[in-house]
This record gives sequence, C-alpha cells and structure tokens, in this order.
Amino acid sequence: MTNNNSISVLIPFYNTEKYLAEAIQSVLDQTLQPMEILLLDDGSTDGSAKIAESFKPQISLFHQDNAGISAARNALLKKAQGEFLAFLDADDLWPPDHLKKLFEPFRSNKQLGIVSGYVEQFLSPDVEEPIAEIPDGNKVLPGYVMGTFLIKKEVFKQVGYFNEELKLADTVDWFARVKDGETGFKMIDDIVLRRRIHTTNTGINQKGNRHDYTKVLMASIKRKREQENSESE
Repeated sequence: MTNNNSISVLIPFYNTEKYLAEAIQSVLDQTLQPMEILLLDDGSTDGSAKIAESFKPQISLFHQDNAGISAARNALLKKAQGEFLAFLDADDLWPPDHLKKLFEPFRSNKQLGIVSGYVEQFLSPDVEEPIAEIPDGNKVLPGYVMGTFLIKKEVFKQVGYFNEELKLADTVDWFARVKDGETGFKMIDDIVLRRRIHTTNTGINQKGNRHDYTKVLMASIKRKREQENSESE
C-alpha cells in the first residue's frame, strides 16, 4: 500500500494574513508528513503572500490573479503530484494526527476513494463583538467540508474538478457528484479539523450567492434522472 510520501497538501489563500501561519504550521506539525505542501495565492492584497514565503523551502508557493476559491483549488489540483490529496482552508487548523488518522483506513480497504472525520467549530479569539455563539450541538459535526477529506486523486478523474461558476456551494456541488457516483466513502469517529468561525468566513460574506445551493440541488436531481433513464433502457 502507498506510504505517506504519496500525499499532497493543497492550501489556497486570499487575504488571510491573520490566520495563514497557524494553518501552515498545523500541516508542518503532522505526525504523518506529506510528500509536498502546495500553496496558491489567489491575488491577495494584504501580507498573506509574504507570510507564505517565510515558510519556504518547506512549502511550494504559486500565484494567480484573483479568480475565487474553486479556480484556486483547481489550479493546485493540476500541480499536485501525490496519489492522495488533502485540502486545508487558510483560516482553519488540523490536529497533529489529521493525516495519520485519515490515511489509516486506506491501508485495509482499497475500494475507498475518500475518508473523512469530524469537524470541531470554534469562535476565533480575535472576534470581539459576537457573530453568534456556536450552539453546543453545532460545535462538533460530521465533516463534509474539504478540510476533513483525504481523497484519492483518481476521484477527481471520475467526478471532475470544482465548478468555478459557483461562488458559495462549490464543495457541496463536488461532493454531490461524488455521492451520485460510486466512490467508496468512510467517516471515522475522530475530530480531524478545527474550523475557525470569524467575521470574514465565505459563508458570511457570500450570502448573496446562496442561490448556488438551488443550482446544485437541481443538477443532482438531473443526474439521478438521467442515470435512472439509462438504466431502464
């Protein structure tokens, strides 16, 4: 079975100078070290790129004009050399055993394409006036976000890359395509991501694009109908 040297870690970022160093350090602190750590600056206008530069040569850094999170992830996907891919948003954190815990199930089950775990949400210490308190029932949840997944690269060949036309629901759309297919998926019981809640989260800033979720739902329904029709022919 493939060893840890086949894992690529992908971190796109845009104007996250407050949190980027912590995110990168949480990858460097992994008990199972990846083959490569790739960062992409999506046209930042703050000091994020300089912070990323300070971690060389432990990371590889790329730049592009601002094109959004989906385009940034796709650009990193095309550069990744590993058989396994792990994504981390630049404002979130991995526990030290993130990669170790997620990689373990692949050793015994070759049918798996994606392994995920739980996400622990926390209110960022720099937030002064409350966005909202995180209810106890929402602090630890099953992880269906990119930062909780370890993914075989071949899965992207099967279901495609991220939809760059979506501003908010790109992950939801991609995982819906996974579920509509036959990719082997496993959820482990461990917390594998600490998701930071702060005033500049995409979900807060992109409220106007929530119609993207309707597009994703309709696309999923269309795929299922087409599949049902092809099976009945």
